[in-house]
Amino acid sequence: MNKWYLLNVKEYDFVTGKLQDGNQAVVGLLLPNLAVAVFDNDGNFLELREFPAEDEMQDIDTGITAIQTKLDLTQGAIKIKEFFLDGRYVGLKDMPDDYVTFLENLDSDEIDENEREYYPEDIESWKENNLFLFVWAKDYWMDGNTGEINST
Repeated sequence: MNKWYLLNVKEYDFVTGKLQDGNQAVVGLLLPNLAVAVFDNDGNFLELREFPAEDEMQDIDTGITAIQTKLDLTQGAIKIKEFFLDGRYVGLKDMPDDYVTFLENLDSDEIDENEREYYPEDIESWKENNLFLFVWAKDYWMDGNTGEINST
């Protein structure tokens, strides 16, 4: 069974919502284009659509609004499953890569003392606070209970 992740972002570098065809979407600026990550109702990633950003749409808000209008997107919360597009640095992960690397290499001599001291507590806090990582050209720490951005 795949885990669901709630995203509910109304203003930032991207927004979430439903498309007219019923699919779910994330719309945002992925330079040099505007992009739409499309998901079915079961939360499965379908495609990343990219639209050339016109000069007047280089402003994030203007560009996102233009694509929202073009696709008739209604802003709101979406529930999606884990995915990752390495070539565009877009996706969703349970936790940051450095935490994963730490957990996979606990016995390694390559883990420094600082990581050994602080990472266990940081990772426990990450889990207790039900956080996850949404990546849209940069990392966003997301609140798993509300779907809102916790930190960038």
